[in-house]
Amino acid sequence: MDRLSFQRHLLIREIKSFKKELSDFSTDCAFMSEAFNDLIKQESHEIDSTTIGLQMFSQWVANKSHTFDRNMRDIKEKTDNILILDKNYS
Repeated sequence: MDRLSFQRHLLIREIKSFKKELSDFSTDCAFMSEAFNDLIKQESHEIDSTTIGLQMFSQWVANKSHTFDRNMRDIKEKTDNILILDKNYS
């Protein structure tokens, strides 16, 4: 394995590790978002700034989670393409 291939290999390994961390974070965010929504729905609240804030934060967390998932799929696809290129040129 030449130096460039080795560097690619290390980079891909780091990307996969980062992808796993972001995936776990995204899962936690989705769980929190659902928990906030359930809390708001189950409890009888007056519509006040706290309730509205929780709803807005819950929606923000859900949107971030979806964005992370989409970005991670893109990164995985690019990483897979690099691995295919490496195999073809090795």
